Amino acid sequence: MKIKLQTLLLLLATLGMAQKTHAQQSNDTSVIAGHFEMDTTIGSKTHHINVNYALSPAPFSTTMNVQLNTADNVLFNVDVVDASNAVVLTWTPSAVSNNYNHDLDISSLASGTYAVKIRKYGGSTVLNSISITKP
Repeated sequence: MKIKLQTLLLLLATLGMAQKTHAQQSNDTSVIAGHFEMDTTIGSKTHHINVNYALSPAPFSTTMNVQLNTADNVLFNVDVVDASNAVVLTWTPSAVSNNYNHDLDISSLASGTYAVKIRKYGGSTVLNSISITKP
């Protein structure tokens, strides 16, 4: 009975924290933000890393600011792909970090829907894909 009560209290506390986190999110429509998790192997151990991202300022017309933040240093590739999944822009940071902030020049892209695909450097697996629209 004591274990069930502890489990219930832990679940309620977790739900309460999730609601607080959700309430702290901004309703700023000029920013597309979120997070995803990735696995990375360091030595013989697999670590789960949370990656926070933000794309701004929406609507995206000439420049798109890309921000990526992690607790650990990770090198990423960022690709912008068109509706046919062809890479139209790509960016790779010049040095490994845990905090990236880069402006992509998207002025040459035609109006339409694109996807921003984030991969671990040198990998082909897409860790996250974010849909954007250029007016």
